[in-house]
Amino acid sequence: MDIHDKLAECLSTLEEITQSGYWPFASPAPSSTEVRIKKGITGAISMLDEALYWHDKMFTQVKRDPMAVASFTIKEVK
Repeated sequence: MDIHDKLAECLSTLEEITQSGYWPFASPAPSSTEVRIKKGITGAISMLDEALYWHDKMFTQVKRDPMAVASFTIKEVK
């Protein structure tokens, strides 16, 4: 499984949690702790979505290997 797929799977898992009946999302009157749980999960979804978008821009769209670190040499010119 490549990095794109791993990020997409994480995103899908978190999105499933929000629709699963998990108490913080199902509560008719969420407590402050439940609100924090929901905020953490929805924030994670947002950030993973953004990470996946930028990953695709940098690697998937240009078919660049995300596991091959670019290297270069700095030479002093005198």
